Amino acid sequence: MKKETYILKTLVYCSLFLLITRVIYTGQFYLIFLFWNIFLAWVPYRISQKINALPENQYIRLTALAMFGLWWLFLPNAPYMLTDLVHLRFSSYYMVWLDILIIYSFSISGLLLGFFSVLHMHEFVKERYGKWPAEIVTHLSVFSCGFGIYLGRVERLNSWDVIIHPIHNVKHILMSFFHPDYFFHSWGFSLVLSVFLFALFRVFRLIASKD
Repeated sequence: MKKETYILKTLVYCSLFLLITRVIYTGQFYLIFLFWNIFLAWVPYRISQKINALPENQYIRLTALAMFGLWWLFLPNAPYMLTDLVHLRFSSYYMVWLDILIIYSFSISGLLLGFFSVLHMHEFVKERYGKWPAEIVTHLSVFSCGFGIYLGRVERLNSWDVIIHPIHNVKHILMSFFHPDYFFHSWGFSLVLSVFLFALFRVFRLIASKD
C-alpha cells in the first residue's frame, strides 16, 4: 500500500506541478479543467479504499452494495482522461509540447487511480465471495469503462446525471446503445476503448502482481 500511495502521489503531484507552471507562465487557465477531472478519477479510488475497510457484517451489506454501485458509476472517470488529448487541437504551436506532457501526465495518473481501485475491489469481492466472482467483477468493470467513456466524451453525460435524472438518462443511454443511427458508432467506440483498456489492465496487473 505504501508503494501504491507513493506512485500515485508522485504522478499526481507531478501533474499538478506541470499544470500550475503553465498557468503561471502563460497567465492562462487553459487545461485547468484537468483539476476537476483528476478529482473525479480520485473518487472511485477512495470508494474502493473505503469499501475494503468495511467489516464483514451482514448488516452492512446494503452499504457495501450501494458503495459498489457508486464505484462502478464513477470508475470510467479515471480512464476517461486518456481522451483529453482531443484538447491539444486548441494548443498554440509554442506550448503544445508542454500541453502534451500535462495531458499525458494527468492521463497516466487517472488511469492508475482507476486500475488500483479495480484491484482494491477485486480483493474485496474475493475475500467475501471467492475468486471467480472477483474475476468476473474485475474484468466486467474494466471492459464496461469503454462505454462509460463514450457516454462522457461523445454524449457529454456525467456520472451524476444518472443519479439526478435517472429515467431520462437511462432512456438516452439505451438509445445510444441500440438505436440504428447510433449503434455502430457507439458500439465501435466503446469496443475499441474497452479492448485497449482491458489490454492495459492485464499488463498493469501482471506488473503489480506480488507473485
